[in-house]
Amino acid sequence: MEKKDLLIIVWSVVIAVIQFVIGTFLANFEILYIGYLGITALMIIIFPYSIIVYLRVRNAKGMEEYFPAFLKDISEAKRAGMTIPNAIALSAETDYGPLTKEVKRFSNLLSWGIPFPESIRLLQDRVKYSIYIKRGLAILLEAYFTGGRIEDSMDAVAESTRMLKEVEKDRESTLQQQLIIVYLIHFIFIGILVALYTILIPLLSFQGGGGAGLVATFGGGKPPPLDFYKLLFFLTMTIQSFGNGMVAGVTKEGSLAAGAKHAGIMLSVALLTFAMFIFPKMFTINLMSSKTEITTSEMVELYGSVTLENEPLVGIEVKANFGGNIGVASTDEYGDFSILIKAPTVEGTYNAEVNSNYEGLEAVANVQITVR
Repeated sequence: MEKKDLLIIVWSVVIAVIQFVIGTFLANFEILYIGYLGITALMIIIFPYSIIVYLRVRNAKGMEEYFPAFLKDISEAKRAGMTIPNAIALSAETDYGPLTKEVKRFSNLLSWGIPFPESIRLLQDRVKYSIYIKRGLAILLEAYFTGGRIEDSMDAVAESTRMLKEVEKDRESTLQQQLIIVYLIHFIFIGILVALYTILIPLLSFQGGGGAGLVATFGGGKPPPLDFYKLLFFLTMTIQSFGNGMVAGVTKEGSLAAGAKHAGIMLSVALLTFAMFIFPKMFTINLMSSKTEITTSEMVELYGSVTLENEPLVGIEVKANFGGNIGVASTDEYGDFSILIKAPTVEGTYNAEVNSNYEGLEAVANVQITVR
């Protein structure tokens, strides 16, 4: 590991610890926020170094694409009668993408009188993240010492590198479908978690009143608070994103460093979804009606409960609208309400709507009733 890599890791750890400690105090040591801060701290530690490694690997792959052309140009110039330093100096004027900078540096070293073997070794140190180029340069160095036609060795190395890159591209193309499947699995998993939190858990937690839910309960027969599910789903989304990202990186590009890119994409989607659908406070009205079919002008009871984060709210005003007829009530000590309201005078199917407001939050629920 290079010194600058170690420095990046150290600074990442320092920043992560500082944000975790300060955030913990600001959050009053609430377990849910401590969980968020812990995952965030882990991301701060892992992602900077992972991204740097990924960028290095991507740059190395870019240089590998041009390496065969570079060797071909040198061998052709050598066959034309040029010396190796002159051939490399001529090649330095050609655009080889990410490899151009290293070719120019290689040419400068030779022009300064540094021997060819030493220049090759220095170039190997510069491209140490590319296995193909390092191996190719090592073969050229051996060919230089053993004598003979080094241009033939360059052609052989260029052709073998080109073939290996083609095999790698074919493999990546074949595995592209598997990568798409990994992404689809990830997005479907996130969708299931959102559906569980926004639809199923509130339904299971409602039992016609402020009593215990149908889900597993904590002490005292109470259902788990929504903070429990928020932390659980946050950790689940994070672990799933890291795991799927690493699998995607190894599947597509055969590298854990490449997995950092996919993990970053998946984690960004997961955190955005979490911030939009799960993190906000859940202000909910659970609504039922005493009848689903009534006659015109008949009285019907609309009842249910009002909760904030699955906790009952007391003394909250609830308004009902049933075909233009208005009813108002307040929640009792259990968060329950009951509104007796008259049916419309015109037959038809109506949505009886109930709404309430609390600290800037608004909740609406409706139930379908047929009037005959």
